[in-house]
Amino acid sequence: MENNEILSEGTETEKKRSFKTVVSSTWFIITASITAVILLVAVMVLVSANKNGITIREVFGFEPRRIDYLNDNIDKYISIEESDYKGYDINIDLRKPDSLDVDNKVIQALAKNKGGTLYNGEYQEKKTVNAGDRAFVYYSGYILDENGNRAYEIAAANNFIDSASDAPMAVSVGGGGFVLGFELGLIGKTPSKFKVINGGTVEAGDIVYATATYIEESGLVYDNALIRIDLSDPEHENRWGENIISTLQEKRIGLINGDPITLTCPDTKENITYTKITVNYVIRGEYSPIVIETHFPHDYEDASLRNKTVYYDVFIDKVLCYETPEFNDDFVLNTLKMTNEQLEAYEGVGAAEKCRSYYMSELLKEYEENRNAYAEEIMWERLSERANVKKYPEREVDLIYEDYLYSYNLEYARQSEVGYSGFDQFMTSSVFNMQDGADWQSALLEVVHNEIKEKLIFYYIIRKEGLELDDEAYAETYRRELELDFAYYLKQEGKDIPVGDEYEKALLEYEKEVINYYGEDFYRDSVYYNYALEKIMAFANIIDNGEA
Repeated sequence: MENNEILSEGTETEKKRSFKTVVSSTWFIITASITAVILLVAVMVLVSANKNGITIREVFGFEPRRIDYLNDNIDKYISIEESDYKGYDINIDLRKPDSLDVDNKVIQALAKNKGGTLYNGEYQEKKTVNAGDRAFVYYSGYILDENGNRAYEIAAANNFIDSASDAPMAVSVGGGGFVLGFELGLIGKTPSKFKVINGGTVEAGDIVYATATYIEESGLVYDNALIRIDLSDPEHENRWGENIISTLQEKRIGLINGDPITLTCPDTKENITYTKITVNYVIRGEYSPIVIETHFPHDYEDASLRNKTVYYDVFIDKVLCYETPEFNDDFVLNTLKMTNEQLEAYEGVGAAEKCRSYYMSELLKEYEENRNAYAEEIMWERLSERANVKKYPEREVDLIYEDYLYSYNLEYARQSEVGYSGFDQFMTSSVFNMQDGADWQSALLEVVHNEIKEKLIFYYIIRKEGLELDDEAYAETYRRELELDFAYYLKQEGKDIPVGDEYEKALLEYEKEVINYYGEDFYRDSVYYNYALEKIMAFANIIDNGEA
């Protein structure tokens, strides 16, 4: 009985254990089944997400620490129409180099190799100007109209206005300080006889340079414009109004006159109403300026004058002369140290002519570089204007913003001796050229946004056009770009390119330094940019408008 009871009790215990085991097993199966379903759904979601460029972190609501522009979903940040980056025109207005540019290179070479001053360093009043000389000049720039008449004076191209008789401009002929052609135009010229009058009153026959605000009968308003009135010209009243001489003669030179006055042009009967006239100075006596024709560069500060032909009336006051060599074969071979072997590939008879050909080839290379950079700038302006930023990746913005702040703090610490009142003043005045107290944080944020926007545009187009590199192609491109950078670095340092194992060792050391300084992500971006830029530029139609 006891044994049966024990057995019975044991059997019951075993049943209970067996039941727990069954329950546990059933729970495990249920749990496992649910887990499997969840994992299956998750895999399906992730597969679908991957097809749409969405990362695992994004699926679960986490922002990536750094955007992977080649793999992450960037469609949620930016969009740009295909027509905005394909089939549009880029007009290049760069002037192609010609003989004028070569002449300029020649006088620069002569000026760099000039000797000491002639005539014991005394200023000369009759000596002809040569390359390397220091000419002291007054100049007045102007634009001609379609009929060849002076259309208007250019205040920024005039050194009479602020102070004249005591402050001619010193021009180092061949120094490259003026627009192309200005310094060349002085060579072979002699000082002029003229007088600049800064005080007293206007007299008949004077050439008057004045600042005026006036309104023509057509309604066209000229505000604070520089005007030139040649009172010896019989047609001056038809341009500036009858009695302009007596009107000016009433004004003392240098004084502002604010009284309004209306003058009538005799031939056209049109009225000009002057609300303010200030006679800055007059030129009196012999008026025989040197006239120099040249042009403004494509990147001139005043956009309205870019690439325009400009004329200068120039008066040479005096010249400080130097010993200037002649540009001949001896100069090229012995002073410039160019060899016949170096010059062999260039056209011409003799070293001097071949050197001019060499200058032209270098100018054309520089032109191509500038042309490509100019086209690239225009392309980015267009893409930035037309791309639609839906939102900026917040974490990416924060990290880049912090990187900038870190760099600026280092720079601020290095400039501690400058005496800024604090970091805020450093940022406003030194970094952003803003007034004290201005919102430099917003300005910096705009810089960060623009940087991210450009990267989003760049990689958006790459991915849209299937321009991504596979691992092998990227490795080849990376190697090629690294070697180009390394060669440029060695050239800048004046070092020879090592060979064999030494080359590989030196290249590896250079790579480490570059990655350590710029960061791996930055260098990867630069490799991709150099690889894909030409392909993206090829989507545009580049039109050269510059004349040869």
